[in-house]
Parts: sequence; C-alpha cells; structure tokens
Amino acid sequence: LRRQCKWLLALALVQVPVALVQRWIIASEGRFSGDDVRGTVMDSGILSLFLICVVLVLTGMALRRRIGTLRYAVLVILLLIPTTINETKVTVIFLPLGILVTLFVGAEPGKRFRYVGMAVAAMIVLGALFIPIYNMTQAHNPYKNEKDITAFFTNEKLLGKYLSSDVGGVGTNKDVRRGDAIVVPF
Repeated sequence: LRRQCKWLLALALVQVPVALVQRWIIASEGRFSGDDVRGTVMDSGILSLFLICVVLVLTGMALRRRIGTLRYAVLVILLLIPTTINETKVTVIFLPLGILVTLFVGAEPGKRFRYVGMAVAAMIVLGALFIPIYNMTQAHNPYKNEKDITAFFTNEKLLGKYLSSDVGGVGTNKDVRRGDAIVVPF
C-alpha cells in the first residue's frame, strides 16, 4: 500500500511541471483558455479530479498521522497548482465538499467537528488563493463575459448552462455538460 501511494503521488507530482509548461505555452501563444492544461491525462477536468482525489488521500493520511503537517501543506499547494491554472470551475465545488466529507468521516469520533472547523478555515485560505489566480487568468480573455469566478457562480443562468444541457439520458446526441456527466450514470 505504501508503494502504491508513493507511485500515485509521483504520478500526481509529474502533473505540476507538465501543467505549468502547458499554461506557459498557452500564454505565449496569446490564447486564454485553460482547457489545454491537461497534464499527462489528456483532459483538464480529469486532471483536476485526479489531483483532488490525491489531495483527499493525503488528507486521510494526515488525519491518521501518516504524513506530517508541513509535508501535507506543501503537497496540497503543489498539487492544486494545475487545478488552479487549468481553470476547472468545478474545483470550487468538489474540493471543499471532498475535504469536508473526508475529514468528517475520517476523523476520530471526538474530534470531527474540530476538524471540520479547521477544514472550513483551510478552504477559506485555499479559496483566497484559487479565486484571484483564476480571475487573473481571465482578466484579459476577450471570450469570457465573466471575469470573476464568483460572478459566474452567482449567475444562475450561467451556472445552469455550465452544469446541465437537459440531456435525456444515455445515448443522447446533445452536448453533455459537467452536471449531466454525474447525474446520467446515476
């Protein structure tokens, strides 16, 4: 199990320099979308979900004291860089939800609410890093109307269009959106 976790971490850490190079290429070519920041997994959304899952595994390891606090913090920040620069908006939903669930389920019974409180504080710090970086990448994007991610999530019409295209189910010919990809399999 230890060897598998080390391989998983190594694969995740490889994504950081690859994603940084991809973002640099996008910027140097005058393009704006982070969709091409895919790391080695060939899809920006999958890259974000993979790295979020690795962060959640690290969170569980930190809860069980299998990894030190400083190492945990450094790895989390490193692993969230590609997720931030590839502009996957769903990170704002999946990361906090995943960490809260991981901490609530994984914490010792007497410490659950204290850990959830610490997680909320950590999410505020991570949000304070994610939101400005995301907004900075969109500041000069002529193709985006919303230059601020908070404006995107508070606009019900934009959010609804991002999450769902009202697909009928499996076998649709319509464009499948982020929320559809979760709802339809269920």
